[in-house]
Amino acid sequence: MNHMELAWGELDVAEIPGEADNPKIVSWHETTLGGGDVDEVSWCSSFVNAMITRSGLVGTDSKAARSWLRWGTSCAPVMGCVCVLWRVRIEAWQGHVGFWVAEAGDSVYLLGGNQSNRVRVSRYPKDRVLDYRSPA
Repeated sequence: MNHMELAWGELDVAEIPGEADNPKIVSWHETTLGGGDVDEVSWCSSFVNAMITRSGLVGTDSKAARSWLRWGTSCAPVMGCVCVLWRVRIEAWQGHVGFWVAEAGDSVYLLGGNQSNRVRVSRYPKDRVLDYRSPA
């Protein structure tokens, strides 16, 4: 299965409020350095890494969204490419990552994890895009 088929299959997986953790999210963290973690830890990169590695490709092994800026090659936006966004400030270390599905006007739409604490398609301002990446 390719990474997008896997990602669409996880639609609506969500964090569990309180002390319990969603075992799927914990398993996605296990595909990154440092291994499993609670579902309150930022997990957008862990989700992307899990879908990429489970499809047979090599991911970044990192929980950091901006690690995807060093993965694969820069590309034009196409269905399923990895889209890296800045968060807080463009020069800050924080970011967000997901799979590009569409754009309209000044917005991009990403299928990703940790979007309102669940896997879903969300809209983001296009001016927050740092890069689009595809496998090398």
